Amino acid sequence: MMQTESEEPMKPHTTIPAADTPPLPPDEDPDIAALLPLLAAALSPIELSGGSEAALGARLFARVADSARANRAFHTVRRDDGHWRELAEGVRARLLDRSEGSHSALIAFEPGARLQGSERRLVRECLVLRGDLDIDGTALGPQDYHLAGADAQAACALSHDGALVYLRTNLPGKGVFGEVQHSLTMSAAHAGWQPLRTGVRIRPLFKLGEHLSMLVRFEAGARVPGHPHASHEECLMVEGELFLGDLLLREGEFQSAPAGSRHGDLVSDTGCLLFFHGMVDPSVAEDDE
Repeated sequence: MMQTESEEPMKPHTTIPAADTPPLPPDEDPDIAALLPLLAAALSPIELSGGSEAALGARLFARVADSARANRAFHTVRRDDGHWRELAEGVRARLLDRSEGSHSALIAFEPGARLQGSERRLVRECLVLRGDLDIDGTALGPQDYHLAGADAQAACALSHDGALVYLRTNLPGKGVFGEVQHSLTMSAAHAGWQPLRTGVRIRPLFKLGEHLSMLVRFEAGARVPGHPHASHEECLMVEGELFLGDLLLREGEFQSAPAGSRHGDLVSDTGCLLFFHGMVDPSVAEDDE
């Protein structure tokens, strides 16, 4: 039938959109419920033969044993290891490492706490990890570094708002840094960062011969190849985390490695900042071909 002028044209059929409704929970949705038995059958565990299961277990235990042997030479201090001892009112210390003529420790200051330095002649390295520290009028903040040589006068350290500090000391004449006589301060605000390799930068703090103390920053995904240690080496994780071989070092944790030992590849998935003391093997400064 033809349409007349008085008749309105027919409109195509349209569907009124349904109001937004949340999906049914999986256990109430009939479509999903019908698929569950099929998925369960498809995902049934594969039975291992007795020989395969034994071989898998043997390989796993072998890897654990290899890891234990590889890390046996290293001294690793976790965040909850050790104990704190009181040095003065509001000041506590936790020993990290002790080697011939030197030792490393964390020092925690409560707000307003004060510590009078020892009269004993020592070479002292101090890195502020957080908070504030005043050493005889020299104000230090996070990542500021202070070196006091063996001839420095005993100093008084004061924290106004509280602080956590890494302190490394050497007996005069013991080790390379034991020969240091002068003092210096390195401010994080005037830090000079240098590229070491792709994704890794260093901030030298003090160097004497081939030995140095420095901060090292890894970008996420950066890698340093495995390398030997020509001298005693120390590493404190300041921020983030780093795999040293298959051992994960997290923020606030410490590891020392004796001369003659070897680390596997160093890899940071998240990025990290660490304090390093030792010698840098030449191979780590060269990108892989």
